[in-house]
Amino acid sequence: MVAICCICWFNFVIDILPSLGILTGIIGGIYGLRQYYLNSKIKRAEVLSGLVERFYFEGKFTKVREWLDTDRQKKMSWEVFKKETEKENIAAEFSDYLNYFQFIVSLRKLAQIKDSDISVMFNYYIVNLKNNTNVMKYLVEYGYKELNDFILKYHAK
Repeated sequence: MVAICCICWFNFVIDILPSLGILTGIIGGIYGLRQYYLNSKIKRAEVLSGLVERFYFEGKFTKVREWLDTDRQKKMSWEVFKKETEKENIAAEFSDYLNYFQFIVSLRKLAQIKDSDISVMFNYYIVNLKNNTNVMKYLVEYGYKELNDFILKYHAK
């Protein structure tokens, strides 16, 4: 009698093992996806933190931000604007500023950051670029295609 129960138990275990394997795989997959989601959120937060640090706190873009914000600059003709951007005191910084936003657009295309992240952190500065006809001409003339396309489609939040 005990031998028959052991055989029945053994057959039961053999029958259920494939189902247990599948169930374990499903649970492991769900856990893996959850962990991936959490890790990707942490990574995105690190990327965003780095972007904010470089833009606002390192001081590299302060001069250009202030320059773009002046009324005098907003009223410049295209020829004057172009000459201003070629001056030694602003040329490299302005190029770096635009390249920085081009980099942000690249991160967006790679799904490393979301439109909402960009809007929360840089809305004012993107709108400032968009509303400046000289900057928009500059983007086209100097090959900032990705940035130009993004700004043209950008809707202020």
